[in-house]
Amino acid sequence: MNYIIQKKCNICGGFQRKILYTFSEQNLVKCLKCGLVYLDKQRSDLENLYNGDYYFNSENKNANYFNYYSRDQENLMKGNFGFAYKFIKENISVNRTYSLLDIGAGFGYFLNYLPRKVEASAVEVSRLAVKEIKKLGVLVYQKDFLKVPINKKYDYLTAFDVMEHQTDLKAFLEKCHKISKPGGYLLITIPDYGSVLNKLLGKKAPVIQPRYHNYYFGRRWLEVNLPKMGWEIISLRTTYFTKMTLDHLVLMASFAYPAILKMKLNHLLERKNWGKKIVTFYRMGGIEAIIKVKSTTVI
Repeated sequence: MNYIIQKKCNICGGFQRKILYTFSEQNLVKCLKCGLVYLDKQRSDLENLYNGDYYFNSENKNANYFNYYSRDQENLMKGNFGFAYKFIKENISVNRTYSLLDIGAGFGYFLNYLPRKVEASAVEVSRLAVKEIKKLGVLVYQKDFLKVPINKKYDYLTAFDVMEHQTDLKAFLEKCHKISKPGGYLLITIPDYGSVLNKLLGKKAPVIQPRYHNYYFGRRWLEVNLPKMGWEIISLRTTYFTKMTLDHLVLMASFAYPAILKMKLNHLLERKNWGKKIVTFYRMGGIEAIIKVKSTTVI
């Protein structure tokens, strides 16, 4: 495996840190200066990491979705992005068109339901996902966001469940700021590592995924640090309920308890035709945030 070694905090540059948990070759650490929680060794082979079994492989412990290709998954994603659709629809005028870049777009499910006045494009590192996005007729860059040469500015940037996967968080936020129009918006979702339930579960919290998640955020960290980087927080809230299929729920539970995979519950769900049943699940906490370009970067 290829790793990037993080010897200091990626945001504030602090060297002093506390080890929270150890996972084989990696440590989850907390910066003692700004409070950022991150892995000290992070996977750098992104093209390999987000292809193959990431989107579909119920038998493999590396899968992150049971079946991302399914129509059920598209409908669930549409619901999960509801706050973003609502905000965009309420803040566009019929007198002009708007530009939007979806960073880490997956299969482009979010792009399917945008208002007509929004001209969208996408960035996605996974070649499998890019094939699906191209079917929508959307301009898509197949590359790591930080490596894409972007010469225009956007009214809206969206990054759903993307920030926690970055290897250079500061560069990610700075580039988002740079390619946003004055007063432009960045809409994000990220796991809420600061929720009480995640804290209580400790090392077993499902949010902790050393293979994929490099950075871990709580609301307080965002409130303190994003304004220092030239962003104004418009809304920030933690949600605790989400809808997902039963087969995906079983897979998510296996992140914290790998023995679940050995129980072959997915076979039982498939045999009983229960796997695609959609349930409302009480999650450990997810953050929905809308932030706005306010000033030049100062951190």
